[in-house]
Amino acid sequence: MVRYIFLIILALCEFASHAQTQFDLEHVHHISENELLLYKAHEASNRARDVDVTYHACHWKIDPGFAYIVGKVTTEFIPLESNQQIIHFDLLKSMMVDSVTYKGTRVSFSHEDNVLAINFTQALSNKESVTIHYQGIPVTDGLSTFKADSFRGSPVIWTLSQPYGAPGWWPCNSALGERIDSIDIFLDIPEEFIGVSHGLLQDTSFYADRAIYHWKHKHSIPSYLVAFAAGDYTFFEDQVQLKEGVLPFHNYLYTQVADSLINQAAITKELLQFYDSILVPYPYIDEKYGHVQFTRNGGMEHTTISFMNNFNVELVGHELVHQWVGDLVTCASWQELWLNEGVTSYFTGLMYEFVLEGDLFPRWRRLVKQASLTRPNQTIYATDTTDVIALFDGTLRYTKPSYIMHMLRNQVGDSAFFSGFRNYLSDPDLVYGFATEDDLREHLEASSNQDLTWFFEQWIHEPGHPIITVNWEQFGNKIRVNWEQNSAAENGYVYRTPMSFTAFHGDQQSTVGFEINEKTGEVILPVSGMVDSLLVDYDNQVLIEVDTVIQQFNSESVLVFPNPSKYRVTIQVENSLGNIESIELSDSQGKTIYTAANVPANYVELNVSNWPGGVYIGSVNTTSGATKEVKFVVQQ
Repeated sequence: MVRYIFLIILALCEFASHAQTQFDLEHVHHISENELLLYKAHEASNRARDVDVTYHACHWKIDPGFAYIVGKVTTEFIPLESNQQIIHFDLLKSMMVDSVTYKGTRVSFSHEDNVLAINFTQALSNKESVTIHYQGIPVTDGLSTFKADSFRGSPVIWTLSQPYGAPGWWPCNSALGERIDSIDIFLDIPEEFIGVSHGLLQDTSFYADRAIYHWKHKHSIPSYLVAFAAGDYTFFEDQVQLKEGVLPFHNYLYTQVADSLINQAAITKELLQFYDSILVPYPYIDEKYGHVQFTRNGGMEHTTISFMNNFNVELVGHELVHQWVGDLVTCASWQELWLNEGVTSYFTGLMYEFVLEGDLFPRWRRLVKQASLTRPNQTIYATDTTDVIALFDGTLRYTKPSYIMHMLRNQVGDSAFFSGFRNYLSDPDLVYGFATEDDLREHLEASSNQDLTWFFEQWIHEPGHPIITVNWEQFGNKIRVNWEQNSAAENGYVYRTPMSFTAFHGDQQSTVGFEINEKTGEVILPVSGMVDSLLVDYDNQVLIEVDTVIQQFNSESVLVFPNPSKYRVTIQVENSLGNIESIELSDSQGKTIYTAANVPANYVELNVSNWPGGVYIGSVNTTSGATKEVKFVVQQ
């Protein structure tokens, strides 16, 4: 789905000039109380799907700025039962059905509980067609399934139906599990506007003071992705060379800002070539890819044409990746929404590793890791899909699963990871269809020759993450590290996870990596000098939270803890040395950062939350006349 989220974006705001400045719940697009009511009404009907929809021809008469639709939808379908005489479609009760015709003749229907039941006087054959004429005021508030709006005084209109909004404005089978083989969309709008939808524009015709834009999409699509937009657009036509041919690249931007935005969209061409190379060939090479501007925050990955509020580089990448992850292969249930959003968010993050210049990917990992630690008692797997706001939680469906995908990549290795995903996206049972977590796991197991059941169970279905406490002590050229893990969740789960300790000594460092799957443990790390500090998961490869890292002293008389630290550091001398007479600390460049004199205690507490990350050194003089060296690390 889409996504407005980009928690990752949020994370990158500190160093990417075009990143958003904060995470906004509105960025979790399509979630409104009306859509939730629609979902509950749909569930209440408790009906089984009784037709296989193969095609829709949708004629929609709309006017930008007016929340009203007059529709005629012709549906070709195959009955799923023998001797069937009744079929059903989802359609919100606020839509008024004028008539239903079958083979040119009106047939009876009922419209109750947000379900349209169509009655036939004879048993249906293998392939049939029915036309529904309807009109009404669609859902227009909340997160806007159907939005009549304005942009700088000019009227606009657009739709965005994920997850439950499609029946709010057109008759369809809305549940996941149903895909439409192909679709024609006819947008009847005032002639001064442009109408945009999926696939390729077939024709534009004019009558009176109106225009009809005919779009054809020849690829399978779920109903929640069907969409259109209309407004005062400027059209920019371009193309990009991909592995399997030249792809049309189209942008429809509001005329008032078109010239200032088109250059921002140019990064899409480079990203198209990148994802076309590491995933599978772009799935809609015979049609197009492009953007259409709309007025809601964020974006939405409608097939072949992403709806965009802005051209933040991560938003551009996120919606583009969805053409493969979410559109080509769609999650089979909203409980596994992370298969759409979390996987997409990780591949979006890979632009910082492989495409954009600069040392951005390590910072991406660090910031995404930090954000992933903030929902310790909830799972990535969505247990309640009726709460739509919770369903599209930015941490649980986007950010945390994207970090878990990075851990999975480390677990199986790059070759198995990328080949497993390519096999997943080219599986004939999944392409233009629906996938489960087991489908992804089995492909990665096959490519890596590993059993990954434990990994998915632990990170997708268990809440929380490990919290690590470390005590270490140096003996000559070795340090002994004792660690303990506790769960951030309330379940006391003991995690199986990689772990690494990095010891810093002078300008050198030593790292030991190993796997933990117990509550406590000990490891010996060889070093070649006096250790200044010890860091856990120094390069941010594992979803762990560090509680404390404390150095135990054999004969030393000054204690610095926690070391390293992001917030506060305590420097304490033994009682026998008296109080602190004076203290002076400098950064690695020799610049004095902190001084104090006549401290009325044998310790000082420093707030280092605003200090730049790095090594700090200094000396402590005590009232007994002793002078002691201190050294510690402040993390960013």
